[in-house]
Amino acid sequence: MGIEPLEQGFRKIRTKPQPVSLEYAKIKHPNIQGDIFIEFENTPGESFNLNVEIPANTTAEIYLPHYNRNQKVTLNNHSVKVRREGIL
Repeated sequence: MGIEPLEQGFRKIRTKPQPVSLEYAKIKHPNIQGDIFIEFENTPGESFNLNVEIPANTTAEIYLPHYNRNQKVTLNNHSVKVRREGIL
């Protein structure tokens, strides 16, 4: 799932799932701040649904796979701005 600490004690984390053709995955990652839960459903080339739960008093950088320029990202059913990285 690409979970990595960005600050000591997992106060800030980064998750960078790279599902490629994997259709479903789920993980519970225990750490000192509390459990991190990540689950995704993937339809390669069409849609990617990611659920992330992090402990209180922590923050996370979330990276999503890129399918096409028309891709929309929502958070709790509200559209959000995204920043694309890398070469398209």
